[in-house]
Amino acid sequence: MKNRFWIAILIVMTFALGGCADRMIRDEDDSASKSLVFGYVDMQEAPVSLDWLTIRQVLPKTDKPYWHASTDDGMFWNPHIKGGAYQMDAFGGHSGWRNANYTFSFPRQYAEGGRFKIQKSGIYFLGSYKYKDVKTGIFEPGKFDFERVDSPTERELLERLLKFTESNAWKARIDQRIAELSK
Repeated sequence: MKNRFWIAILIVMTFALGGCADRMIRDEDDSASKSLVFGYVDMQEAPVSLDWLTIRQVLPKTDKPYWHASTDDGMFWNPHIKGGAYQMDAFGGHSGWRNANYTFSFPRQYAEGGRFKIQKSGIYFLGSYKYKDVKTGIFEPGKFDFERVDSPTERELLERLLKFTESNAWKARIDQRIAELSK
């Protein structure tokens, strides 16, 4: 009986730690041709924290247009983005006390910070935003807005990203960008 308990704990910990490993920025065969895209969403007015965010590839057309970003305390990132045109698509989180999942979708026409182009590989800061709850009537669906904010800065977020970076090549690129921003 005790052995089953410890086996169950071991299985749970394996999945938990395995999920954390997904967030790490590692080298891949074609890392030099990819871009690191990152940003921040302040979710204080939202009913949940930022647990996930997806980016949709608009051009060139593809069968798999959705890119999932890793998240940590409002920060999001993906180091695998190829050249093309993109748009932040949706984001959300899980409310434990309500046991509910929340999904917030960006309007397809949302241009303020939501759209971006990757023309050459590099590091792309999409900006820092604040989720703003928009009051609606009792029979209307909920609405939100995004407000661009100055903090955290690109440099602050890059410094936070370093703790998720196992790749020496990405670490060097991030350090170089931090040095450029420090001038």
